[in-house]
Amino acid sequence: MDRLAAAYLPLLPRLWEARVCVVPLWACAKAGYWGGGLPAALLQRLGQDGGALMRQATDQGHGNVWWSLSAAPQDVVTAGQTEEVLLASAESLLRLGAADIGPQECSNVLLACARLAQLRSIPTDLLHHLTACLPTRRDVNDGQHLANGLYALGELFDDCGHTPRPQDLQRLAEAVAERLACGAGVRRFIPQELSNMLLGCSKLGHDDPALLLPLASELQQQLLQQPDAFSQQALSNSLYALGVLGCVAPEYGPVVAVLAAECKRRRFAGFKPQELSNSVWALAKLGCQNDQGLFAAAVAAAVQPDVAQQLMAQGWCNLWYGLALVGHWPDAAFLERTVAASGLLRTCAKGQECVNLLWSLATLGVPYNPPLVGALAERLGELLPQKGVLSAQALVSTLWAMVVMGRGVLSRHHSFTEGLLREVVRRWDQGEAAVASGGSVADPFMPAGLAQLWQVQQELAHEDGCSDLVGILAATDAGSPSSLPNAIKHVAADRRREADPVSSGLQRRVVNALERLQRRLAHEQQSTGIKPIVSVKVEQSVEGLAGRVDAVVELEGGEQVALEVDGPVHFMSNEPFMHALNGSTQLRNRQLERVFGEGNVLSVPYWEWDEAREGREWRDEEYALREAREEEYLLRLLGLAECGL
Repeated sequence: MDRLAAAYLPLLPRLWEARVCVVPLWACAKAGYWGGGLPAALLQRLGQDGGALMRQATDQGHGNVWWSLSAAPQDVVTAGQTEEVLLASAESLLRLGAADIGPQECSNVLLACARLAQLRSIPTDLLHHLTACLPTRRDVNDGQHLANGLYALGELFDDCGHTPRPQDLQRLAEAVAERLACGAGVRRFIPQELSNMLLGCSKLGHDDPALLLPLASELQQQLLQQPDAFSQQALSNSLYALGVLGCVAPEYGPVVAVLAAECKRRRFAGFKPQELSNSVWALAKLGCQNDQGLFAAAVAAAVQPDVAQQLMAQGWCNLWYGLALVGHWPDAAFLERTVAASGLLRTCAKGQECVNLLWSLATLGVPYNPPLVGALAERLGELLPQKGVLSAQALVSTLWAMVVMGRGVLSRHHSFTEGLLREVVRRWDQGEAAVASGGSVADPFMPAGLAQLWQVQQELAHEDGCSDLVGILAATDAGSPSSLPNAIKHVAADRRREADPVSSGLQRRVVNALERLQRRLAHEQQSTGIKPIVSVKVEQSVEGLAGRVDAVVELEGGEQVALEVDGPVHFMSNEPFMHALNGSTQLRNRQLERVFGEGNVLSVPYWEWDEAREGREWRDEEYALREAREEEYLLRLLGLAECGL
């Protein structure tokens, strides 16, 4: 290349056609050759005299120049002569009509703009013009260019915030959908193009089913027909895009199922760390919680040294968040690898990533881990003063997570907890001031968040070493109806007043059995000597709990027992941890024990109830036997069976 460059350089002053400069520049880019002075000289010649030579180029010539520069090193892209070339090219392209610019050239320039956007400003009017021109000329081979254009628009929005005009994006989407509907004789989109288009839609927030459903259907068909044609990147990007777009409607179930099955078949082998973490996040978002083997395979892939060592902070947070959403307790090696990455999390994790990881640890009921939680707390403490880093809900979720992790955690992170509480108060006061001046609250505290703050206050009041923190949330103007303390109290009171409108079938069966047992014991008391059940109160409001107790059973002598009917949502979803309570249920039990006393909070786990019923359907003539078994189970649970011995 050096010899060719040396031979070509003397000819440049005599070159008066754009193509004889464009083609060598394109060849240099293809070869990755940016030395020898030739690329710089070619750009200088194209940009000379206000880009006079560049303005003569054909649409293909313009496309090749933009593509070449998108492959160039940064010093070439930011050089003065490059500015002249791109300016002249942009002005020339804007003068060309839709009939004069081919779809390949439109997509090439859009892709180049997406790659160059981080290094230099791109004219918005050029982007709009190219987007409008792209779907105008249709032929059997333009599918690749439509796919590249849609992908490029997503990258442009992601990198520099460029938003295409709605009518242009709609026409492009219609052209893609039209191509997907074509039969034989038309080039099909390849797997990479399908995943790229989904990714582009996700970045643009384009969730129109008129495009997404045909895209999903085509991807599903091709994945079933030729699974090996899909790269790990294509699988991951497709899942991630569907997750971002919230494609949880039944119509998307088939494509999600085949994507999940293919990931499981491969056991995530060959997935890059980010591809793995994005896939787990998306699979959880898309409702794949029933296949816990899928997530076990992901955890096994994540703990491999070559993956774990390359996972970034975002990757660890996405993995944990996905596992928490589906109730999958990872093995010890996964936690150990995460703890080993504490230094990375301490220095590189973003605010929401820290919050999500803390929330995930708490939700899964992972025992408090001082090095890991300490690293996340220190990182959040650094980021807290920065405006816009944490939302109101992020503040609340962090406090709630620290509370769920158990007694002593708040006091151990006293300074961090204080900072969070004071920021909550500041945000609330800021919102109140905005409303008072006739404005609106940009980042409001939602009722669910206020209920969590109530739980935080309860724990602070009973936590050793936190007496000085209890009054922070209460320090706002408690006399005002709209004050933070009043808002928290009102939400907690509302939740105590309002019974759950949908009680589970399991809960109804247990309550029915309790009431039968109450009647039976009252009838048999003299003969059995078993203490009676004085009352059974269902969906009972209890002070000290932001919600209701499934049932409060009063025994002889005034003793009260809280009884919670715990279905699968209260436990982990994967073996061998399916009997482990999740974090929110552990917190509930802790707060109930504070009210009813230790030993007076009982649970009816779904599997014990099934065992009492022998895990089968009973015939009509066996109902009496089934009811007797249910009552005997409750008798033992309440500790009443011994009373008759």
